[in-house]
Order: sequence, then C-alpha cells, then structure tokens
Amino acid sequence: MKVSLSKYLLLVSILLCQCIDPIAFNNPGEDPPVVVDGLITNLAGPHKVKVLRSVPFTEESFDKLNFVPINDAVVFIEDDLGNREPLNLDADDPGSYLTSPSFQGVVGRQYRVSIRLSDGDELESEYETMLPSTGFNKVITTKGERTILKGGIQVPEYGEDISIEIHDNVSENNYYRWRWHSVYEIRKDLDPNPCWVIEHDNDNIAILRDGDRNGETFVQSVDFIPYVEKNDISGQFLLTVEQHTITARAFQYWDQIKKQREAQGTIFDPIPSPIQGNLFNKTNKDKRVVGFFGASSVVLERMYVRNLERNYAVESDCGNAPDIPPTCYDCSLRKNATRNKPEWY
Repeated sequence: MKVSLSKYLLLVSILLCQCIDPIAFNNPGEDPPVVVDGLITNLAGPHKVKVLRSVPFTEESFDKLNFVPINDAVVFIEDDLGNREPLNLDADDPGSYLTSPSFQGVVGRQYRVSIRLSDGDELESEYETMLPSTGFNKVITTKGERTILKGGIQVPEYGEDISIEIHDNVSENNYYRWRWHSVYEIRKDLDPNPCWVIEHDNDNIAILRDGDRNGETFVQSVDFIPYVEKNDISGQFLLTVEQHTITARAFQYWDQIKKQREAQGTIFDPIPSPIQGNLFNKTNKDKRVVGFFGASSVVLERMYVRNLERNYAVESDCGNAPDIPPTCYDCSLRKNATRNKPEWY
C-alpha cells in the first residue's frame, strides 16, 4: 500500500567526484520525476551524466534507494557554438553516460545537456557558463576534533580538518564549490598484486558566495575526514582538493540542498520546498525533472597526508580458513578498489 509522504529522499552516488546529494521534494505519486545529475569541467574527461527515474515510496521500500537507472536514453552535451558531444552508456555503472576521454569544457563557453527518453520525452537543461577559475594559495590539513551523536550520546570524533587559503578576486562576484577525493594503495595477504582505493566526498557540500569577503585573503573549511580504520594500507594517502568556480544559479541549487540537510527538524524550521534545478521537460512542461547540470572550471592541489595514512592503517582483516573474506584473495573486490593505478598517484 502506498503511504502519503510530504517528502522523500533520493541518494545517487556519482563517481569521478560527482553526486546527487539527498534531495527533498514532494511525493510524485503515480508519475515520479526523472533525476538527472551531470557536471563537465575544463579538465580532461570522461565526464558523466546520470539519468534515473525515481520511484514512490511504499511501506515495503521505505528504507531502500527508490530509483531505477534509465539505460536507453540518448544523451548529448551541446555548447553555444552548436557543437554536440554524444555520450555513451557506461557498462559498469547503470544509468550513467560518459563523454569521450578527450572531451573537456572551454572557459567562456556555455553548455547544456539534452536527453531523449524512449517514451519520446525530451529533457534539457538551461545553458551554464564555464566561468574563469580563481586560484587558491594552498591546502591546509590539521588534526581536528568534533562531537557526534552515537547511541544517543555525544562523543568526540577525531580526524583531519581540510581547509584552503584563498585570495578572492575583488573585481567580481564569485561563487565557489570545493570537492575532494583520496587515493591509497592496499595489499591483501593472499593476493600477490596491489589495488588502489579511490574515495569521494559524496556527502559533503562546501560552497561559498564571496559577499563581504570580496577581495580578502582568508581560510575556508572544505571538510572533516574522520580517522576511520582501513585494512591493509600499504602506500601513501593522497588527497586531492578541487576548487570549482560555479555560476550563481549553481550556487543557489547547492545552497538549497545544504539548508534542507542542515535543518534540525524542529517546528521552527522552514517547510521543505522543492529543490529548483536547471532541467525541464521540453515535451511536457507539467512533468518535473529533478537535478542539475553544471559546468565549472577547476583548479586543484594534491598532497600526501601522513596523519590520514597512519590513522587509517590497521592489522589485516584476513583470518583463518574457512572464514577468510573473498577480498583477501582479490583486493579488487573491496569497495571502491581498482587494479588500475591512477596516473596521478
């Protein structure tokens, strides 16, 4: 039996430092919306666009991720000069469509995504301008502490505070978003070859509108990475921090999501409202499309973080037969692991 809900959540984990964060919107009933998430940058591809259809909650599916991938769409990225880049379905990630590895955005150009579904509906985003990037001075990592709720009790959690020092451009309004991902090597007792684990900040929204910081040099928090035990780290912990220069419309989108996520759930909180993205259904204006297609220029810095390497490393989790996990024979079975060493590691 369907349940009446004022809102529900979608969570889509996007690789290559892209994600759809939890989004609150009205229960769509019998006509659930399509969810689209994509981002292109001035870095080399492939870049990804995710296309899914949300599914209304039922009593049986309340705790599940309620979406299904759309694998038969035709997806293009178009620029304001009429160039079109076709995207191909990613065989390893249902619902994901990839550009060619050589495709990268050009600063100053405008880009949009165009999607044709098998039912004939055509989806499109508004154009997004790839703005010039604003550099930052350096990444700062320090040991930190925060308080979290665990078992109903406030307890300390230790980790690494990630910040950047930035000098804002005084001559214009700037909007920023910061992302990070990490890479470290692992080895398993019964596997002769190493693997590399790539992890992303899929649950983090670090954004800023320069406002009264215009023209200043200041330190901006990016994220807090807890010291969580990881098995068999045998190499250095490489952290990559990216600074994205985004449009005002992209900032408003991520700001809406962040504010809804940070609401404390009291009667004084604002009533959740639909997240306004930049996508629409050209064929039927009454059908809502959820998500955002973005274009941003990026500057990045990579650094090895000794504290994360040391605090993540623990003894092997490979026990004695017959209780030896399959990952001990094949480390690529570990979540987010790959046999292919990243070229930047």
